[in-house]
Amino acid sequence: MIKIKDIYIAHEKGLEPVAPIAKEAIEEVMSCFPAFKEAYPITVLGNWESEHLRTASDGKLLLEAYESTNWYIGQAAQQAISDGRASGIKLNNRKIKVNGQISIDSLYDNLSRDPYAKRIPQIQILLTKHDLYGTQSNGRLLNFCLGVSKEDAFSIVSTARFIRPDGVFDQEGFKTVVMHEFGHAIGLTREGRINTYEQLGPHCADENCIMQQRLDGDFSDITRRRLIFKAHDLPPICPDCITEGEKFFRRSLAKALIRDFNIRNR
Repeated sequence: MIKIKDIYIAHEKGLEPVAPIAKEAIEEVMSCFPAFKEAYPITVLGNWESEHLRTASDGKLLLEAYESTNWYIGQAAQQAISDGRASGIKLNNRKIKVNGQISIDSLYDNLSRDPYAKRIPQIQILLTKHDLYGTQSNGRLLNFCLGVSKEDAFSIVSTARFIRPDGVFDQEGFKTVVMHEFGHAIGLTREGRINTYEQLGPHCADENCIMQQRLDGDFSDITRRRLIFKAHDLPPICPDCITEGEKFFRRSLAKALIRDFNIRNR
């Protein structure tokens, strides 16, 4: 099968140990669609910086628009300061230091305009260590959010609420949310599908599926069910989600075939 899209995982500096966990989560979802796994290769980009970054007179790399993971995080931090959600920002070419949350709306808007995504077929996974806040479609404030996705484009996930009081990172809880958000990116609960309900967007009504939604951010019960299912070699998503995912991948394959045909016949 031809390559349809790359899946790129990028993250803030300091999340290097977390990136392989996110990769495992995406692989676990893609295992439900074996016919399409090779068509969506996964690459960990790390704390990504473009080769087009310029250097300032002091030798530091400039944070140019769309040219690094740090630029996206910096823009979200600046928005948080404007919204009164953060303070004390410090930006340079390697670190983003901010006291408080950062804006998921800023990340969403900027990733939606990413010029690289327009040139290179891809689904992006952006991992941040900062806690996130945002707004609902009705304009109401979300005091915090674990992540958000845009279909066939990207997912954003924060690690902040998976650090337990004892400092231990909840790997399996984090994996569940990465899988959930990636599920949205591949259209598993798109509008009009059966067996869904509306809660911050369409979500699956099957209580044993990772595509259900918890407003309180507690995915512990969903994670426990997922691990029980995994121990018995059962998929983390329900039959309706698998059916919808197969439809998504078939549509994507058709688009890729047309794209490649047009490229060859220019």
